[in-house]
Formats: sequence, structure tokens, C-alpha cells
Amino acid sequence: MIFFNYPGAKFFKVKIFLFDVRIEKVDLKDKEEIIELSKDSFEWGDYIEYVFDEWLRSGIFLKAVENGEILGFLHVRLFDEFSWLEGLRVKKEYRRKGIATELTKNAMKISGKNIHRLMILETNVPSIELSKKLGFKPIDRVYYNYGEKKSADEIIREYNLIKKDEKLRENYVDKWVYLDFKYYLDYIYSNHNLSILRTDPPFVINGSINYENISRSGGNECFIIFEKR
Repeated sequence: MIFFNYPGAKFFKVKIFLFDVRIEKVDLKDKEEIIELSKDSFEWGDYIEYVFDEWLRSGIFLKAVENGEILGFLHVRLFDEFSWLEGLRVKKEYRRKGIATELTKNAMKISGKNIHRLMILETNVPSIELSKKLGFKPIDRVYYNYGEKKSADEIIREYNLIKKDEKLRENYVDKWVYLDFKYYLDYIYSNHNLSILRTDPPFVINGSINYENISRSGGNECFIIFEKR
């Protein structure tokens, strides 16, 4: 069975194979175990250890637990109009057993939002299949480009970009969240060859740079944006 326990939420349970799993709020004491669980997520490791404290302070941070062992976790950032699901991880030996599904469904329910979004690497077929199974549909693609990390301000100075008094008309990514263009309150910075947004990492509207960035014009890794309404 799966037992649900989160502040402000109603208690309920769902069958999940033969496991007695609880969905609970992540606590500070879980930090070491969660970092250990996620450390081999990618060839280079994982970013969870760098965002754990921030995730604990804001949004919804859930874990799936059986007999005191954390089997998986998920974080949700909350915006006015939608929830942003991120960092879904499940232990290898417990994958394809419904844990990721229940974490995602419960996170959406707690968020209280009618629109939910997430971003998945194009090559991550299992996560894409799960998202589609839960009713998510692809709405956009963006590309991450490797390179030396430089802030948007540093790039603006290096390329002598100037503020353009024009409104953004396409959605973008900032701090690894896909946002509607109306959320962007800064200027577009450009010259004859390059236009970027003041985001982290910098979002390139047109042109190219040799630094870390996200754009729509292709790159090292393609991410698909999914949405459920």
C-alpha cells in the first residue's frame, strides 16, 4: 500500500504492488540519504546536493519511504499559474513499480494547480513514457549547450550588448524552469549578431556563444517540455 502524509493534505492510500510505501515530506535529516540515492543519476553525478537546502525551504519536496528507506523523491516549484516538477529520482531496484507514478500524481494533487510542467532529456525514454502515461503532452523543445559558465551580465559586457526596448514574444527557460514570456520583466540584450535574455544560464534568442547557454537553435542536449492541463 502507499500511505500519503503531507502538511495540509488529506490522508489517503493507493495500492502499489506489494510495497507498504509512505509519501512524506522530505526533512533535513534525509539530506545524506537523498544525495547518496541520486549520486549516480548521470555520468557526471547529480545536482541534487547543490539544491537540496533550497528545495527544503521552498516548494513541495516529497519522498517515497518503505520501512525507513527512501525509495525515491520529487520536488515541485510553485508559480501563479502552474507547478514545475523536477528532480524525480527512484532507486534502480525499485523502478517500474509505480513509485515514480505515485510521487508525480501526489505532487500534482498537493500543488493545487491546474497546469503542470516538466522538462525531460530527449534520450530519457522511460521518463517520457511515464509523462505521456500521466497525460502530459510535449509543447516545446530547448537545447542546452556546454561551455564555460559565465553570467548573462558578463556576456553582455564581453559582447557589448545593449538593451533593446522590445517585448519578448516567445517562452524561455530561467533557472531550469520553462516560463511564459510574460514572466520576463528584464530587457532583451543584443547587437547585430547576438540576442540573449538575462537568465541563468543565459537564454540565447539568436546567434551563438561559446559559453554555457540554453537556446532553441540546437545544441549538445535536447530537452522536451511537457505540460498537463
